[in-house]
Amino acid sequence: MVLRKSYPVIAWVVQRQRYKLGMTAVTLAARLGMTRTAVANLENQEQGISLARAPEIAKALGLNQVEFSKLAFREKEPELYQASFGHDA
Repeated sequence: MVLRKSYPVIAWVVQRQRYKLGMTAVTLAARLGMTRTAVANLENQEQGISLARAPEIAKALGLNQVEFSKLAFREKEPELYQASFGHDA
């Protein structure tokens, strides 16, 4: 399932975590079996990705599924995230 509404938040999480790790787009692409261009297009919201690949993306970025989802949730709904998990969660 590919959901267009998810592109911006997934793109943000992918780019944020990749930068945090100092990981190149080439490295992430290799881990995901994609091209560097496909990763760049994903991060620039020019290409979507199946939500079924979220666990694989999370693992490639050194996150588990819950951490990946929490980053997305915190970005998309910060007030609800804070109410649910607290400020420093």
